[in-house]
Amino acid sequence: MLTIGELLAQLAPEFSDVTHSKVRFLEDRGLVSPQRTPSGYRKFTPADVERLRTVLRLQRDQYMPLRVIREHLAAQDASADGGAGAAAGTHQDDTPVDDDPPSPSTGSPPSTASTASVETSEDPPAASSVTRGGGGADRREPVSRSEVLEQAGGSLALLEALEDHGLLPRESAGRYPRSALDLVRAAVVLGEHGIEPRHLRALRTAVGAEAALVDQVVSPLRRARPGERPERADERADDAERVALELVTSLLSLHAAALGCALDEVAPLS
Repeated sequence: MLTIGELLAQLAPEFSDVTHSKVRFLEDRGLVSPQRTPSGYRKFTPADVERLRTVLRLQRDQYMPLRVIREHLAAQDASADGGAGAAAGTHQDDTPVDDDPPSPSTGSPPSTASTASVETSEDPPAASSVTRGGGGADRREPVSRSEVLEQAGGSLALLEALEDHGLLPRESAGRYPRSALDLVRAAVVLGEHGIEPRHLRALRTAVGAEAALVDQVVSPLRRARPGERPERADERADDAERVALELVTSLLSLHAAALGCALDEVAPLS
């Protein structure tokens, strides 16, 4: 099992421009499904590496949009499922019998003891990422208040305080964006140290300004150009989402670095 840094090292000789954010983007689009350790770190199998090689080659050499690549991989997976099913005879449960790609539910999860030594800061769980829950939930699917309380912890009072201070957007149907799970988890940890939502109003202002910056860059990528061929729409959407993810990832890195610099100025970190 490889960390994302080790994965990039294997891909770099052939794909020098592949980055952390690119891999996360492909994961978000459902093209690779790495396993997760109990603390949320991504772990890639050799099959994941080969799957990513296939995706990157199809993009680079055949200029395929991700929608077409996804269909191509789905056809390969279906073919592998059929062949493995025939070889297995009567295989009636829902466990995948192919290993391209292995899902988080396939095989034995790595133990905490065996993974702790290789979990480094090169791949912290991104604030915008959400570990899939049971059933492989779509990361774009909204979640209910009860789901947030069950999966992220915290209390109803905390959710209401986050809403009141504009940190937790609530949709008209009373549901939250799936990223609310990560937001509430972080708020729970901060609360354990006495930092409450009312202390984070400046963060809400900063997030709004940064979201406007990202939208300013990404919006032109979403707009159709005169005479553009219809199939270009999917490519445009993929490009816009990739750039948005890269910007968000860079902003998060900037926040972490700026906060580290500020803390160094106040008191050296031991």
